Amino acid sequence: MMTELSETPVLSQRAAYADMFGFKHTLNGHDSDEITTRKSRLFGRVLQVRGPAQFQELYPFLHRHLRTALDEDLTLGCLAYVYVSLMSPLLRRHHIHPVIFIQRKDPLPSDGHVVFRGNDGLIHAIITRRGAAMHLIQNTLIDAITGGMERLDEKPEITKLTLLHHLLDSTATDRTYWTPARLSQSILGLWLAASHQPWINLHAILIELCLRPEWQDALRDEALAHQAGDLASKINALPLLDSFMRETARVNSLDRVSIRRKALTDYTFSTRLLVPAGSTLAVSSYAVSRNATVYADPEAFDGRRFVNGCNGAQCKDPASRFADVSENHLIWGYGSLACPGRHHASFILKIVIVHIVTNYSLQLVDAEGPRWWAWEDFRMP
Repeated sequence: MMTELSETPVLSQRAAYADMFGFKHTLNGHDSDEITTRKSRLFGRVLQVRGPAQFQELYPFLHRHLRTALDEDLTLGCLAYVYVSLMSPLLRRHHIHPVIFIQRKDPLPSDGHVVFRGNDGLIHAIITRRGAAMHLIQNTLIDAITGGMERLDEKPEITKLTLLHHLLDSTATDRTYWTPARLSQSILGLWLAASHQPWINLHAILIELCLRPEWQDALRDEALAHQAGDLASKINALPLLDSFMRETARVNSLDRVSIRRKALTDYTFSTRLLVPAGSTLAVSSYAVSRNATVYADPEAFDGRRFVNGCNGAQCKDPASRFADVSENHLIWGYGSLACPGRHHASFILKIVIVHIVTNYSLQLVDAEGPRWWAWEDFRMP
């Protein structure tokens, strides 16, 4: 049924998120209801094939930038301690959206929040000053698309490795559809989609490392054992790191629900469940990640749960890596619409975590302090 929910054309992911975020107000006149596979094919080709093929070549530039930016901010001496400051929780509110959960006995999350809706267009215009920053970024992208990447302040050896270069190159023969305006708008959408998952996961991983200092030692030892060779080629071959990240994502459900879809027409599932047009459907990712038939002692944190695969007593999900997609691991979505940029997100996270654990020790300023606040079904740092 999860696959049916994910893949049925009249159950729309785009429509569900349009209702949530109101992004039609940021599309500069483009059709928010456009149904096309061109974008998904382009992003899939660039994000899952061309981009990952150059991770190794890109690694030195990313690591140099990370080292410069992070070390300047955090280095306090020969041994630095990273103090993780956490945001106070915001006003808790009650969630009122009608959602049908396609999962066994899954109630609406009890700690949801109310969403105040009004004139979204007016609110967007006021808060963003009529989208001033968005237009500035988009005009810069359009200038690069029409005039060439050399207009950007980037070295040529780096430019050829960027997603922007791959997107331009992949659409060069189809400028009738991929006009500078449409391509720049799609790039903005791609950046929006990539703006939360890596960094919220990083927040959760740093918290878990602070709470479990022995894991800082374990991940440091694993990384240092591979640094003598080419760490760039081995960054995805660190089993303890991958397992710790996957377990952190399992325990810290950043979004209580996944596979959001909106019924564009009345639809009857193969189980004979009738869904009226306009209904929003989702799967409880929180319940999935705590399924005791898949995960032994699901409320306990076990950083080694996913080491060497996941077919033992602690886990029965054959898809065990952080960037994997499975019905038991929904942080990337599911099916054909699963996040195409998950390999980039995983790669960047691993670079950051390895750099931090091999150069710093971490602890919380206040171990009892608040760590998350919630907006709708999302948990935020």
